[in-house]
Amino acid sequence: MHKQIPKQIPKKTKEEILEKVKNGEKVMGLANQYGISAKTIYNWLRAQVKPDISLMEWNKLKRENQDLKQIIGLITLELERSKKIQVIKQASNKKLSGKLLGIDSRNIYYNRNKLEFRDQLIREQIK
Repeated sequence: MHKQIPKQIPKKTKEEILEKVKNGEKVMGLANQYGISAKTIYNWLRAQVKPDISLMEWNKLKRENQDLKQIIGLITLELERSKKIQVIKQASNKKLSGKLLGIDSRNIYYNRNKLEFRDQLIREQIK
């Protein structure tokens, strides 16, 4: 397998292709028309884009994103625990509800109180 030597595309052609992309033409169509890869055109487009964000702003957004992911995780946990508590409360058969929740049926009442306590802690963390 030989590596292909990239062909040099004239600057005028490159500008023409980029202008057509900006005017709404499809990259794949232009790539086929000019005999170049779509990846080349996407690389040209990416090279034109300059970030308008400082490193400080980037780090701030990154921290906010992590915080939001943590909140989503806590809310998801709370939702799952609420569902488990509802199963326990609605179940007339302790053994069946224990199997559904994956806990020993002899500990259902203990675990319900434990889950309710954890729910309260999660609510306090979110507030």
